[in-house]
Amino acid sequence: MMNKTLTSADEILNDQNTWLAMKILMFGITPAISIFGVVGNVLSILVKPGMSKCSNILLVTLAFCDIIFLISFNSVPKMIFEAVWNREYVGYT
Repeated sequence: MMNKTLTSADEILNDQNTWLAMKILMFGITPAISIFGVVGNVLSILVKPGMSKCSNILLVTLAFCDIIFLISFNSVPKMIFEAVWNREYVGYT
C-alpha cells in the first residue's frame, strides 16, 4: 500500500474511487433519504385528522417545509456534481 499526500483538490476529484463514491452518494443514498423523508412526512400529514390546534398546524407546516427541503436537497447536489463533471471532463477550465 502506497503512502501519498494529496496536495490539491484536483488530485482528490480526479481519483476514480472518489468519483464512484460521489456517484453512489448523489444517485443512490441521497434520493433514498429524500424518498423516505417525503413519504414519512406525507403520511404524518394525512394520517392525523383534526389538525385544528395551533401546535398541530405548526407541525403540519413543519412537515411541508421538510418536504420542500428534501426535494431541494435531492436536486442541488446533483446539479453541483454535473457542473463539476462537465467542467473536468468536457474540457472547461
